[in-house]
Amino acid sequence: MSFLEVLDPGLRHWREHKELQKVLVHRTDQAGSGPPPLDLDSGVIIVHRPQPPREADEQS
Repeated sequence: MSFLEVLDPGLRHWREHKELQKVLVHRTDQAGSGPPPLDLDSGVIIVHRPQPPREADEQS
């Protein structure tokens, strides 16, 4: 713990988080493709809703 962390406890949290990221392993090869990542910096998000199932009367 540094002197600055005593004055600002958020620095301790930030330092611990950065140290944790160094040891965490994200294995992306074991998952499906999933939805594409969201680009929050662009300010636009496109959400695709699944179509509701059609009933038998509407198909005829």
